[in-house]
Amino acid sequence: MHLSPVSFISFAAVLTLVRGSPAELGERAAPVRGVKKAAVSTAPVLVKTYQGATFFDSWYWAEYSDPTHGSVNFVNQTYAKSHRMANAPVNGSVTISMDRFTNIPASATAQRNSIRISSLDSYNVGTLAIVDLAHIPYGPGVWPAFWMCGPNWPNSGEIDIVEQVNSVNTNQAALHTGPGCSFNASVPQAGTGSTHPNCDSSATGSGLGCSVSDPSDISFGKGFATHGGGVWATQWNSTGIFIYRWTRTAIPADITSGSPNPASWGVPFAAWSDSGCNYKTQFADMALVFDITLCGDWAGSPYVWPYSGAPSQYQTCQSAVGDPTLFTQAYFSVNYLKMYTVPI
Repeated sequence: MHLSPVSFISFAAVLTLVRGSPAELGERAAPVRGVKKAAVSTAPVLVKTYQGATFFDSWYWAEYSDPTHGSVNFVNQTYAKSHRMANAPVNGSVTISMDRFTNIPASATAQRNSIRISSLDSYNVGTLAIVDLAHIPYGPGVWPAFWMCGPNWPNSGEIDIVEQVNSVNTNQAALHTGPGCSFNASVPQAGTGSTHPNCDSSATGSGLGCSVSDPSDISFGKGFATHGGGVWATQWNSTGIFIYRWTRTAIPADITSGSPNPASWGVPFAAWSDSGCNYKTQFADMALVFDITLCGDWAGSPYVWPYSGAPSQYQTCQSAVGDPTLFTQAYFSVNYLKMYTVPI
């Protein structure tokens, strides 16, 4: 059967989204500073804002090899700020970027400097995360993500909120868990769920989870950037995990005012709910993560690279790593990230 580039990416993502061995993933988790407990309240209560000049004050900066085998070298905060990779102005968007300027000699082992940060605070059931992004990294070989991950992968869970590869314009969200969590296709959602219902990423050793693709071609990449970005809200309570997305011109007034009201948001683009999973036990002590890798198990896969906007002069993703002209758009622009507690 012939598959279009976009549909093939969604299929390949399910087959190739390798998260690394349990040993590797234990190493990448942030050391947690404290667990946020859900407050007893009928409305979301703001507990943390990551924004502006203090944005980078509460993060662990990875300095180890990418567990997804990307062609990157993760650097610390001092290096990133001095090399135009990280910027947190008093007023304006925060920049999280890979090295977009250096010409690197081509080789089978070439790596480009990049960033992977995990929050020092951790979060549990009864959490609402709202992130406003003006720009998401995209381009040949680029694999960015904004996600949440527990310390004992996959048994303490992973929630992929914003993720895709290369030049694809449709976002993909996913859950990764230990045994005992499955995708319920009957739950209303705007996105398209994967045909793989088992969220257990340890089942086959391949890192497979249960994913949902956003139907909008402005939910990622160039389309997202040219429309001014947008907002994602991820609600996690005992009934499930629900991810909502809005374009810049459609952000609800309750979010803009700082008084979010999830009951008014309608159908989420991704929903995992009901009896298929225990959302209190399968997800725990979750750190927030921003990272940008290059090539690796997904973006660099021979089943993905040729079908997702790869430049014709580069037959493999690795051969493109040295060319900085390909990575001009490989940066996050974050307006804010706000964390709330919600009724469990």
